Amino acid sequence: MTRWQCLTVSIATILAVSARAAAPDAAGTSESVTARADGKVTCATRGVAFDQLEQADGTTAPFDVPAGKAFLLADAELQVEGTPGHSIYVALESAPATSDKPLADKTGTVEDSGLMTKGFVFKDQVTVGSGGGVCVVAVDVTAGLRPVPVHGVLHGALARVQ
Repeated sequence: MTRWQCLTVSIATILAVSARAAAPDAAGTSESVTARADGKVTCATRGVAFDQLEQADGTTAPFDVPAGKAFLLADAELQVEGTPGHSIYVALESAPATSDKPLADKTGTVEDSGLMTKGFVFKDQVTVGSGGGVCVVAVDVTAGLRPVPVHGVLHGALARVQ
């Protein structure tokens, strides 16, 4: 990773921590959460699910947005495996899909290491409703939109729906 990429990741992390701190609902009753996508559980339509809730004791549990709550997204950190030099498109999508548009998307180039890291910081409130979840889709644009392995972390807060 170059010095500029490290700086970019550091700045994105600082912004993400600030965004997570500012995410509670109006009553201040939100609960910070971290969800992981390890690439093992696929979504109904395409991509892999952020299906694991990272708990305070370091263990994981199944994750979806519980009844009566909404998931307020703060940031995401994704790592994609691919062929060095290839262009990769990565998108975060709600599951089930609530729109034809992704929650966020980016395109980048795979480094010589065979990895591409992308971060997202949600400045505007992005919410996934009760019973829903988030999927990540990654395709190799250079190789004709072939799906590629992806995993990542999604930070946010669960807030009561009022």
